[in-house]
This record gives sequence, C-alpha cells and structure tokens, in this order.
Amino acid sequence: MSQAKPGVRSEEDIRKAVRNTRRRYVLYHLCHSDGVAQFDDLVERIAAWETESPSGNVPARKRESVYSSLYQTHLPKLERIGLVTHDTSAGTVKLTEKGERISVYCAANTLPATAFPKVTLGLGGLVLSLLVAGHLGAIAAGLTIGLAAAGVAGLVLALVRQVRSDHAWHRRYRQRGPDYIVEIDER
Repeated sequence: MSQAKPGVRSEEDIRKAVRNTRRRYVLYHLCHSDGVAQFDDLVERIAAWETESPSGNVPARKRESVYSSLYQTHLPKLERIGLVTHDTSAGTVKLTEKGERISVYCAANTLPATAFPKVTLGLGGLVLSLLVAGHLGAIAAGLTIGLAAAGVAGLVLALVRQVRSDHAWHRRYRQRGPDYIVEIDER
C-alpha cells in the first residue's frame, strides 16, 4: 500500500475548498487586509462583489444570505482545514499561519492592454516631423501649423479615450469580485 507524501492531502483539501467563490472571496479579502477582518465588513464586501454594487448599497436580503452561508458553511470549512479562525465573540476572521501560506492573486489585476502608447508615439512622431518639415521649408507654414494642430487634437482625443477606459475598468473591478489564482507556499 503506497502512502501519500506529507502535506499532499492538505493541499488537496485547500484546492477543493477554494473552488467555492465565497471561500475565495474570504481568502482574497483577508490576504489583502493584513490577515484580519471584521466579520460584518467581510459579509458586506462579499455581498457587494456578488451584486456588483458599491458597499453600503447591498440589499439586506443578499447580506443576510452571505452572512448565513459564511457563518454556517464557509468559515467552518476554512477553519476545519486550518486556514482561518473565526472568533464569534470578537466578530473577527483571521488567517492562521497555514492560511498566510496561501496567496490569492487577482488574475485580472492589471488594466486591459490598449493601443494608447502606440497611438501617442505615432501621433507625437507625426507632429514632430511636421514641425521639422515646416521649419526646414519643406511644407508651407500655414499647412504645418494646421497639420500639427490636428495631430495634437488626435493626441488629446487618444488621452481622453484612455482615461475613460481606465476609469471604466476600475469601476468594474471595484464592483465585482476578481478572478483568482491560488498559490500554496510549500514551506
């Protein structure tokens, strides 16, 4: 009869536990809150992620659902495998030493790639070449100024589009829970 390596069963338990979205939310929030959170704050944050609404605007029924499931199911499961402790009298949830070895990363934690740097470089190069050509007399001065102004306007429009895209991404990211990558330190 072959025996499993030490720690392998524990790692399997951890991976099974984090298949559940609410448990990943708990670990993610604790990993990014110095390892401790007030139970009520945790409930509010998870309910906000699930409803894609800002904290404070979560329907009471959703908050109650998250509260019950965390209290009755998810935190006990995470406690059984040794990742968190839930102190009901103090109203806190803390990562254990074993829980601190779990790293929960946001898989979509970077802004989406955009063409802004290429557009900026291209339009900047165009404006610069037009100004040089106008200075050398290769293009009429009036035409140079008009084309350079159009290039600058294009740069401004590209910048406005990029800023709006970034703001939209940040709003979506804050309102919904992130996708996750879970790593286990084998110490």
